[in-house]
Amino acid sequence: RSVVDGIPDELFQLRHLHTLRLQGNDLEGTLSPKVNQLSNLRILDLDDTNLRGEPPDMTGLGQLQIFGACCNELTAMPTFGRSVRSVDVSFNRIVGSVPQEYATYGALHTLIVDGNFLVGSVDFLCNAFPTISIVVDRGEVSCYCCE
Repeated sequence: RSVVDGIPDELFQLRHLHTLRLQGNDLEGTLSPKVNQLSNLRILDLDDTNLRGEPPDMTGLGQLQIFGACCNELTAMPTFGRSVRSVDVSFNRIVGSVPQEYATYGALHTLIVDGNFLVGSVDFLCNAFPTISIVVDRGEVSCYCCE
């Protein structure tokens, strides 16, 4: 299969799908850009599925509110549309820093990124969202609103 090993291409034809929970399955592979075809998707839960590599740009998921991909082997921060409210990419292999564009996600209220190899500051999120909840590795990522 060309998508994520274990996820058939036919799944990405379900245009009216609102929730996709695949957590705990041994999918392996990478997430296909075809995920953007699920334009009505609101919840995407890929926790503990053995996903690896860089996730595709998911700005095509214009209604996505909750994204979970904890405990995988992702190597980069995912990107979304402005509707995303909660992102959990903890315990992956993500390097670099949280992208500045996360400050443009108008509904963002929860960001969990601990257990990765991230560095830098996320103070720009504290400034953009005074009530945001951010979970980071202390010492590697600075965050004045996380303390």
